[in-house]
Amino acid sequence: MAAAWVGAACASGGRPGPAGAGPAAARGALPPVPRVTGPIALRVVYPDSLARIAVRDSNFLLGTTGTGDAGLTIDGIPVSVEPNGAFLAWLPVPDTVAGDTAEYVLVARREGRADTLRWPVLLPARPYRGEGAAWIDTAALRDRPLRWARPDEELVLSVRGAPGEEAWLSAGRRRYRLREVSPGRYELRVPARAFYAAGRETGPDSTMSPRVKPAGRDGGRSAEDTAAVPGAPGAVGGTPGPGSAPLDSIAYGVELVAAGDTARASARYPLRLVDPAAPPVAELIEAPDTVNGRADVVVGRPLPSGPYLWRFPDRTVAAVDGRLGDRLRLRLGPALEAWADTADARFLPEGTPTPTARAGDIRIVPETDELSVSIPLGDRVPVRVRTEGSRLTLTLYDTRGRTNRLAYGPRDPLLVAASWDQLTERRWRLELSLAAPVWGWRLSWEGGGDAPPADSAGAPAHRIATGGTLHLEIRRPPRIDPDHPLRGRTIAVDPGHPPAGAHGPTGLYEGDANLAVARRLAELLREAGATPVLVRRDTQSVGLYERARRADSAGAELFVSLHQNALPDGVRPFGASGTSTYYYQGISRGLAEDVQAGVLRSLGLRDLGIAWGDLAVVRQSWMPAVLVEGAFIMMPRQEAALRTAAFQESYARGVLDGLRAFLRTRARKPSGEER
Repeated sequence: MAAAWVGAACASGGRPGPAGAGPAAARGALPPVPRVTGPIALRVVYPDSLARIAVRDSNFLLGTTGTGDAGLTIDGIPVSVEPNGAFLAWLPVPDTVAGDTAEYVLVARREGRADTLRWPVLLPARPYRGEGAAWIDTAALRDRPLRWARPDEELVLSVRGAPGEEAWLSAGRRRYRLREVSPGRYELRVPARAFYAAGRETGPDSTMSPRVKPAGRDGGRSAEDTAAVPGAPGAVGGTPGPGSAPLDSIAYGVELVAAGDTARASARYPLRLVDPAAPPVAELIEAPDTVNGRADVVVGRPLPSGPYLWRFPDRTVAAVDGRLGDRLRLRLGPALEAWADTADARFLPEGTPTPTARAGDIRIVPETDELSVSIPLGDRVPVRVRTEGSRLTLTLYDTRGRTNRLAYGPRDPLLVAASWDQLTERRWRLELSLAAPVWGWRLSWEGGGDAPPADSAGAPAHRIATGGTLHLEIRRPPRIDPDHPLRGRTIAVDPGHPPAGAHGPTGLYEGDANLAVARRLAELLREAGATPVLVRRDTQSVGLYERARRADSAGAELFVSLHQNALPDGVRPFGASGTSTYYYQGISRGLAEDVQAGVLRSLGLRDLGIAWGDLAVVRQSWMPAVLVEGAFIMMPRQEAALRTAAFQESYARGVLDGLRAFLRTRARKPSGEER
């Protein structure tokens, strides 16, 4: 299973049986489930004991009775048991027995004997309801995330309380009426400058005191502010650019008025105004990750909690004009922004100017394995690459063109045309047309040196990357024999997990099932003349980015990650099980289509389609990469099938057929042959 949301998009299924029961069968190409007999051994695989589930209405349990000839009820509801003892049940969530603890009661019967298992789980906390006619959810007012905002930016302050009443918010001498946007949720939208100014006001008419948590001397931060937001240059949350207001914790009050009753609460909003004319400037450096390894890029999101969209090379420099908790807002243009993790940013000293690169003369040089594109720049600015078929577009932000020459180098049959354009005042674009679909690409910075700034004592504080050249490498498509497309190819086979991974009802671990299929696929690739690269050869955990790095280091030309699917809490598991394939880069869509078709023909499960997915192992851009969810390991019959050599063989052959089909369609004359 790639991630919890993958299961949410691809609900498991089969034919619904009795109330609470699993599917009667999703037979298709699945082998018969073997019969297991013996004593009752009740076991719940999911959810874990005392695990907190995400729903309060209905959810699933999966596990085993230990024998196929036992009858099973859960909370008095009959549940189907497969011949090997596995069960999957969809049931109402039981009522709590104490606090937020609920308890499922499983009873298995065989030959007049009954075994009982009480299985406790924790339910989601119920929304605070309060007492009396007027109440305010004070818990929801605590721990407001740190916020940086432009003065003209709209802030949204929300309050939960008794529905249908009159709600007010007071800051300094200002009093605002809140609008009820949904039952019990009240909201105020106010410009950041106005709220900040109101909160700093004090006086005898103020409704709350103190108005602002005192700042440190000379306009600095208080000790509490400094502890929350390190002030040293180079640290995340350090001193912003000139003209930015200090970090203040704006105090405000909330009132909710009902008939004959009024509830009051107070809260603080940690807020800093950022001068848009002189915003803080940060250098993006990938934070250490001991679990997943390095990707050599810092990812950016279109929203604070959105998917990964941008891939900024390490040491990219960008202006920061906002923050929400542990996310920083990078200003890419007048109407374009990206959000990055604070852990991936290092603030440059106060007064560092906003980066403004000047793209110089471009040189495109044919190399043995790639086209090398070099663009000299004055600053390391944000960059984005997009591909569509045989076209590659590179966009530089905060960049103006002073390109007088675009040199192609020796003639290369892969490169059809190249051109650049100044799209807006600060957005520059290079477009390349190729003779074949883009196979892979990557970015890196080189040169420019490091300038060591001095701290207040005159000693070097940290180093800042300056200038340099942006390198874009475009991978040359491999030489493919259309009659034997797998021959000579190097293909990375990634058995998904550990870490993480799902389990089936009888305890089959997804990582073990993936490894069995991967080993068989590697054998088939070898027989077809390819060189397989098993990214994971044993049960040891391998980080997500490390998987891509191993494939790259081995010179792999394609990457396929093998998985089995599962579901998150609250999704009915019957009616839609099947096979799905995910890709991220545009260069990988064709591979996803061909592998999906191959696995469908081989396994015979339902077609859940291909999908763009924000999954770490397929975000790499140096080779087409896909992630396959072959079966649903949480479905009893599919878990049983995954234990068999025949089903593993079918899964592996389906992937093999997809790889072969993709390569055959990409077969062409070797690039450079005409030179």
